[in-house]
Amino acid sequence: MKKITLLTFVLVIFVPTIFFAQYSNAVRLKIEGNGYADETIVRLINDATPDFDSNYDAYKIISPNNAVPSIYSKLACNSNLSINSLPLYNKDTTIEIHTNIPVAGFYTITLEEVFPIDNEYTINLKEVNSGENINLTTASSKLIYLEPNNGNSLTFLFELSKTLSTGLNELINTSSDVILTKGNGIFEIHFNHFNANFMVLDITGKTVIKQQTVTKQTKIDLSSQPRGIYFVKTDSFTHKILR
Repeated sequence: MKKITLLTFVLVIFVPTIFFAQYSNAVRLKIEGNGYADETIVRLINDATPDFDSNYDAYKIISPNNAVPSIYSKLACNSNLSINSLPLYNKDTTIEIHTNIPVAGFYTITLEEVFPIDNEYTINLKEVNSGENINLTTASSKLIYLEPNNGNSLTFLFELSKTLSTGLNELINTSSDVILTKGNGIFEIHFNHFNANFMVLDITGKTVIKQQTVTKQTKIDLSSQPRGIYFVKTDSFTHKILR
């Protein structure tokens, strides 16, 4: 008699639970227009970092259909993210939101809470070209007109504000140095002393301007620089500006 041996295999599937590891502070930004829709998620989580977190973040995959609008956040390393997990900030923070707009027209931008945002945070969406503020804390959607772009275009600034109690905010508020926006990438710094040092850095930390001025007033010309966020560092304060 032949002996038959039955082998039983057990397939164990490990399902990652990272996406819903924290049930708070997650929002979805959705863009609708031209008959299509796309979305991106920004969330705050305890042990996330401002850089790419393999346990929490997801890269953006752009649709091969050229008629579909895309929306995504961008890291300083130029990575495009569909899910961007960030730390629980104790300071005001700005996240770049980029779009790929196929045709000119009206698009609806909608904020949806995936999980509730803590009450101490205020969310604002600023359209870069017009400078218009869209307060998504009080209005869940906004219809705006967007021109077509070739992709990878900075369209919005997702501004997250929280009451500050430390250092940098106090320094900016109490300093008598002032930055004025003149338009078209031109700014003026008014110092409270002569022979002041200052530098301008882009969002990656690269220095684009560094100089010393002998007067109490000088011009910053960023007209030839790409649109985006820049930081002006003087002897007495650090200030964020938008080109």
